[in-house]
Parts: sequence; C-alpha cells; structure tokens
Amino acid sequence: MDCRAARLACLVSFRSAVLLVCLQVAYAVMLTSGLLARVAPDRPIGDPYFTRMEGLVLAIMPAMICFAAGVHALTEPQRRVFSLAALVFLAVATAITLSEHGAILFLSRDPAFAGVAHVFAFEWPSVVYLLDVLA
Repeated sequence: MDCRAARLACLVSFRSAVLLVCLQVAYAVMLTSGLLARVAPDRPIGDPYFTRMEGLVLAIMPAMICFAAGVHALTEPQRRVFSLAALVFLAVATAITLSEHGAILFLSRDPAFAGVAHVFAFEWPSVVYLLDVLA
C-alpha cells in the first residue's frame, strides 16, 4: 500500500473511531435518561428517548463499517483474509440492524401497521426481537 492510501486509511479509521465514541456516549446518555424517566421499573423506555436511541443506532452502524474498512485496509496482506471476513460479517449485521431499527423507527409508527404491533414488539415472539438477536 502506498503512503497516501495508508494515510487515508488511518484518517478514515481515526475519524470513524472518534465518531463512534461520541455516538456511543450519546447513546449511553439517552439510555440512562430513558431508564431514569420510566414511571415504573417494568415499563419500557418511552419517547423521546427511545426514538433518539433508535436514531443513534442508525448512525453507529455505518460508522462501524467505516472503521472496519479502514482497519482492513491497514491489515498486513497475509492476515487480510481475516479482516475481510470480519468486514463482511459486520456488513451483514449492519444490514440486518439498519433494516430492523429503521422499521421500528418509521413503520411501527405508521397507522397502517397498527394491527401488527406484535411484529415490532421487543417481546418474544416478534420479528424485530428475532432480528435483533440475529444481528
């Protein structure tokens, strides 16, 4: 790898890592705030905390892909097959996660889907619960 490509890979990895730390701190703040704002311990986290957490998940996953791509580019050639496999698995997990959380964020609030609330519930059995475990 030439010097410019290596510099670019380092820059992508570093900026993605910084972005990931910021997003994860924001997620931790939203999670803590949401847990503290519940009216009872057995109640789920409500809005606006839940919506913000879902939005943060939608931002975290692409940042993870960018970080992993930068690491893959910097990996020694004899070990690159392992970083490529990790990148592919992360891409699959990202596709599942973005589909699941996008559906929760956008489709579950649509009145047309009011009759299938069990699909979007984080209680077994539900489609999003299965996808969350799978990812």
